[in-house]
Amino acid sequence: MDINVVVLTGKIVREPDAKYTKKGYPKCHVTVACQTLNPFGYPDTMYIGVDGWNEVAEWMMENVDKGDEILVEGSYLINSFEGDEGKKIYIHSVVAKSVRNLSNPEVAEVEEEETVEKPAPKPKAKTSYPKSTTRQRKATRRAPAPKAELDEEDIPEFDNDEYV
Repeated sequence: MDINVVVLTGKIVREPDAKYTKKGYPKCHVTVACQTLNPFGYPDTMYIGVDGWNEVAEWMMENVDKGDEILVEGSYLINSFEGDEGKKIYIHSVVAKSVRNLSNPEVAEVEEEETVEKPAPKPKAKTSYPKSTTRQRKATRRAPAPKAELDEEDIPEFDNDEYV
């Protein structure tokens, strides 16, 4: 099982871009400035696009503004399309599943509702092992290893002055 989880905090650098798709689904896009360290240990800022959909988008439209610090939990997504000159363009973003406004603690956080039904778990493969009795299982267990007995002669002497 692969895991794709992103958690980030940062300030919103532009006004939220809120719109509805042709089918009527709400979408809200914000750009979040996140502080990080570059490979040389110096502070650096990354600007990360965050997309909220459905309930998350509606909550973001009403409760976040430019300059607000937010906490986002979601997943990483890469979309691609062909540009004007036939060159492939990649868009990296985070799809928010949960957003919290850290600048305004009075506003509750929003979390995406699970609307997709999860598939039923696969049935476990039946094993064709012969059934054994309790006596047979006990007979096949290993006996514990005998404890080693040490004499004082077996323990080496250490000179503590040598290690100071």
